[in-house]
Amino acid sequence: MRKRVLSTSLMFFAVIIISLSSYSLSFAYTRAVHYWGNAWPVTFWNSIELRRVDDDFASIKKDGFDTVIFAIPWCEFQPTVNPISYNQRALTTLEYLLKKAEEHQLNVMVRVSYAWDFYPGAKPGPCERLLRIYYDKRLYKAWLDYLGRLWQIVGPHKNFIFAFLTWEDFFYVFNICTQTEVERVKFAKLSGFQTYLKGKFSLEEVSSVYQKPFHSWDTVPAPKRDEAGFKLFLEFWDDCLIDRFFLHAKEVFPKLGLEIRIDKDPIYSNKKLIHWYDHKRQYKVPGLDIYTIYYSPAWGAKNSMDYELSNSVLKRLDCMLSFLKSETGNKRIFIDQFNFYDNTFSAIGNTIIHPDALKPFLGGSCEILKKYTYGYALWTYQNYERSVIYNGFFEAGIEGWRHGDNVKVLTDQGDSKAIISQGESLSQVITHDKISVAVFPAFKKVNLCFEASAKSNSANLIISVEGRSGNKKSFSLKESPRQYCFKVPIKKKYELFMASAKGDVIIDDIRFFAGEQDLMFYEKDGKPGYLHSAIIELNECLGKN
Repeated sequence: MRKRVLSTSLMFFAVIIISLSSYSLSFAYTRAVHYWGNAWPVTFWNSIELRRVDDDFASIKKDGFDTVIFAIPWCEFQPTVNPISYNQRALTTLEYLLKKAEEHQLNVMVRVSYAWDFYPGAKPGPCERLLRIYYDKRLYKAWLDYLGRLWQIVGPHKNFIFAFLTWEDFFYVFNICTQTEVERVKFAKLSGFQTYLKGKFSLEEVSSVYQKPFHSWDTVPAPKRDEAGFKLFLEFWDDCLIDRFFLHAKEVFPKLGLEIRIDKDPIYSNKKLIHWYDHKRQYKVPGLDIYTIYYSPAWGAKNSMDYELSNSVLKRLDCMLSFLKSETGNKRIFIDQFNFYDNTFSAIGNTIIHPDALKPFLGGSCEILKKYTYGYALWTYQNYERSVIYNGFFEAGIEGWRHGDNVKVLTDQGDSKAIISQGESLSQVITHDKISVAVFPAFKKVNLCFEASAKSNSANLIISVEGRSGNKKSFSLKESPRQYCFKVPIKKKYELFMASAKGDVIIDDIRFFAGEQDLMFYEKDGKPGYLHSAIIELNECLGKN
């Protein structure tokens, strides 16, 4: 999942800087896709159906791509930090994917320390980890151990190119996890932000910037995004990202790059915009040679819910890539997410390419990409539903579900399904934080979909999203599997409850989602999308010398 803070300034992009001090890359044009299988990035590692990997990788290769990218969440791979423990199933899956990619002659990149996952046994969870990593030495050591373990797995593979940390996994946590004044004061003290301010300013100067009086350093909080003091916090955060995290992480993971933030952040005074903060400090990381960027048509645009035609967008793409080349000393550029179309909630209000101009834009982008970049990647290869169900395909057994003794998981020809015996049930609580990550409140209804059948003859399935005592729906099942879908209202919390009232119920492919990620390359059902032929032609063009 990519969350972004968008601005209408002329700078709208994030950069990954990859160090080449200890390794080298092929100069052939890299055409990559992020791989999510049949799942959402947040639930990929517990929902991926390994039986489909060969077909997926063969399709990716056939479509002209040569590289796959995996995002590796910290919590799901290292569930506990005291003592340190690892999820062997996830590690084994990573090793399997690396080998399968090699069999299909695909290179691999990985995004490490990915912040978003729903692993039920994670202690502490993502929010607490990404706050405490600034001051908890034991947790910080565990994080380095996690990176070192990943390096042991991916490093020896000849098809592994590089990994990268991203600024956003260390940045958005402050919006999500520090809501109250008390929480923000605590973080400012423990993280060293108050000490940082003491070393640079007087308390009176800080009070002036914050536009509120402080009588003690112990009362200075980490500011909110719309407060004037946020500029001071961004300066502190820039230093932390490079000196406290990246440089030390690279010591245990040699082929590690850093996605830096060059979006300009708005600074406010009395709720009015007064300044755009430029993260120039993040250009000062030594020994770096490749810049990987995120692309959006919002670059340098009006961003007033308007359409643009291909010519104007292409001119701006050329201009922005030229600017980046000059600013980075003519270094190589890799576009990690070439998001020429974005249907996520965070993109609402931005300038977008007119639907009729998308194909001409892709056709016209080839020579520009060749001129300035050495590779690009798609975030979405096949459309996916943003389902908040953990292990909804039962590929991780019964993990993450509350269940009776007579609920089993059966694997047949590589496909896993749950069997609920008569009178038994399984359930899963869907908390407010999951609902927030999936942006449920932006929609009017939520979709609950699943595949169900009777093990023999007939069966009766009862379902509720309000737990055992809530309103229920009943489904009469036959032996032939069938897909079911229905809508439920938006709520702050759900408990998905499934029980067999009659016979043994076979259930699989449970999804609970409001929105679907779309890039118009492949639809959810695997059929070619509107832009399929245009993307294939782009790959063919980029593959020519």
